[in-house]
Amino acid sequence: MENGITKILLKGGVVSLLTRVVGLVVAFATQVFLSRLLGAELFGSYSLMITWCMILTVFAKQGMDLTILKFSSGYVSKGDDSLLAKLLGFVSIRVFLALLISNLILVALYLFYPSSTGFQYINSVFWGGLLICGAVTISVIQSLFRSRKKLFFAQCFEQIIRPANVFLFLLLGLFLNIAFSPEVGIAFASLGVFLASLTGMALYIKKYGFNIDFYFSDSEKKEWSSVSRPLLVNSVFVQMLTYSPILIMGFLTADVEIAFFSVAVKLAAFISFGMVALNSISAPMIASNYRDGDYKKMREIARWSSRLAFCSGLVPAVILLISGDRVLLLYGEDFVIAYDAMVLLVFSGVVGAFFGPVGFFLSMTNQQIVYMKTTILTLAITVILSFVLVPEMGGYGAAMSVMIAKIVQNLICWILVFFKLGIDVSILGIKDFNRINK
Repeated sequence: MENGITKILLKGGVVSLLTRVVGLVVAFATQVFLSRLLGAELFGSYSLMITWCMILTVFAKQGMDLTILKFSSGYVSKGDDSLLAKLLGFVSIRVFLALLISNLILVALYLFYPSSTGFQYINSVFWGGLLICGAVTISVIQSLFRSRKKLFFAQCFEQIIRPANVFLFLLLGLFLNIAFSPEVGIAFASLGVFLASLTGMALYIKKYGFNIDFYFSDSEKKEWSSVSRPLLVNSVFVQMLTYSPILIMGFLTADVEIAFFSVAVKLAAFISFGMVALNSISAPMIASNYRDGDYKKMREIARWSSRLAFCSGLVPAVILLISGDRVLLLYGEDFVIAYDAMVLLVFSGVVGAFFGPVGFFLSMTNQQIVYMKTTILTLAITVILSFVLVPEMGGYGAAMSVMIAKIVQNLICWILVFFKLGIDVSILGIKDFNRINK
C-alpha cells in the first residue's frame, strides 16, 4: 500500500513539479523584465495594484475552486454528470455575484484611496476587473481538470501560459516603443490572464463539454455552502497573511519599499512550490481516504508528501541564501537591499515545508472551521506586527511579521491535526506519534 501511495505521489508530483518549475522560471523572467522596465518605485505601484487584485480574486472565487476539488472528483468517478452540472450552476451564480462586488470595490478604491492602493486612473480599474475575472475562470477550470486527474492541464494555464502571455506582451510593448507605466503593466497582466483563461475554457469544453444546471435542491446547496463558506474565509485570510503587509505599506511607506518586499515574496515562493504542487495531488486523496475512514493511508500520504515537498524546497532555499544578492541584482541594483527580508521569508517557507500540508489536512477532513479560526488568529498577529514594524523597518519589518505569523500558524495547525486525526504530518512522520487508534 505504501509503495502504491508513493508511486502515485511521485508520478503526479513529477508532472506537477516540472510544470511549476517551468512556470516559476517564466514568471521570474517576466517579473525581472518588468522591474527593469519600470524601475523600483513604479514597480512598487504596480505590485500594490496586483496585490489588491489577488486578494479580490480570492474573494471572487468564493472558495469554489476547493469546493469543486472536494466534490467533483467523486461525481466524476461515479459518472454522475447531473450532480456535476448542478455544482457548476451553483458555482456560476456565486462567482458572478462575487465578481460584481469585487469590481465595485475596485471602483471604491479608485474614488477614495487612489494613491494608497495604486489605482490612480480609471483604466487601471478596468484592467484590474478583467484580471480578476480571468484569474477566477482559470481557477475553476483548473479544479475541473484536477478532478479528472489531468494534472498538466490542471496547472499549465496558470503556471505557464499566463506568465508566458505577459512576457510576450512586454516584448510587444518594447517593440512598439510603448512608454511603460504601472497601468501598462497591469493591462498586460490582465490580458495575459484573460487569454489563458479563454484557452483553458476552450480546451475543457472541447474535451468534456460544459453542462450546467441551475436547478439544484436546497439540500445540495446547503451541502456545498457548508464547505465553500469556511474555505472562502480561509482562502482570503491565507492570502492576507502574506500580502496584508503590502496593503498596510501602501498607507505607511513609499512604493519603493513595496517593490522590495514584493520581490522578496516572489523569490521565497520557490521554497513552497513543491508543497503546492504535491497538494494538488494529495488533496483529493486525503478527502477520499477520509470519507472511507482509512487513516493508515492518510498517514502515508502525509509522510511522503511532506518529505518530498521539503526536499524540493531545500534546494532553492540554499541557493537563495548563498546567492540571493546576485539573484536580486537581476531586478536592478536597488533591489539588493531586499536580501534580508528575503532571508526571513525563506526561513518561514522552510519551516512551513517541515510541518507539512497541515492546512490541506484540516480543509479536506471537515475541519474547515477550525482552520479558519487559526488563520484569523495568525492574520491578526500579522496585521498588528505590521503596524508596529513597517513604519520603522519597511519591507524587513513586513517580512518579519509574515515569518512570525506563519510559524505560529503552522505550529498550531500541526498540533490540531495531530490531536484531531492522530497523524504527524511533518517530515518526521514518526509512527509512534500516531497514538490515536483510528
